[in-house]
Amino acid sequence: MATSPTVARLLPAILRMCDRPGALLLRLATFALTLFTLMAALVWYHSDTLTRYLPALFALAGWICVGTFSYFRAGIRRSLDSHPPQTITGTELQTSDPTSTSSDLATGLHADITAIGEAYRETQIITTRFFPRINATQRALVHAAGGVVNAPYLRYDLRLVLASFVGTNLTVALATFGSIVCALALLL
Repeated sequence: MATSPTVARLLPAILRMCDRPGALLLRLATFALTLFTLMAALVWYHSDTLTRYLPALFALAGWICVGTFSYFRAGIRRSLDSHPPQTITGTELQTSDPTSTSSDLATGLHADITAIGEAYRETQIITTRFFPRINATQRALVHAAGGVVNAPYLRYDLRLVLASFVGTNLTVALATFGSIVCALALLL
C-alpha cells in the first residue's frame, strides 16, 4: 500500500481548520434546542390536544442529532490531538548536493502519484447502499494516508459523521422555527 505524505499532512490540517466552526455550530444548536425544549415542555403542560407530544418528539430527535455530532467531533478531535501537526521548515529542503534534492523530490512525487492513483481506483469500488460515494472516498483517504494507524481520525464512519452534521444544521433551523410555532400556540 503506497502512502501519500501530502494527504497525510493535508487532511489533518483541514480537519483542524473545521474544529472552531464545528464548536460554534454545536453551541448554536444547543442554544436553539434548549429554547425549543423549554417551549415544547410549556406546550405539553398547557395543551390538552393529542398534538402536544409533537414538539417534544422533534426536540428529542434534535438532541439525538446534536449528541451524535458532538460524539463524533470529540472523537475526531482526540484523534487529531494524538496525531501532532507536521510542519515543513525551510531547512528540510536545503541540501549541499543539488542532485539529491531533485531525486528526493522525484521520489516524493512518485509516492504521491502512486498513492493517489491507488486511492482513485479505490473510489471506483461501490460496496454500500447508504451514501456509497462517501464510503468510497473514505476508503480512498484511508488508503492514501497509509491506513487507520497513520490516520486515526479516519476510523469513524464518515457517512455517519456527515449525516449527523447535516442533522445538526437542520436542527438549528427547525428548533428556531419550532420555538416560534410553540410561542404562537401558547399565545392562542
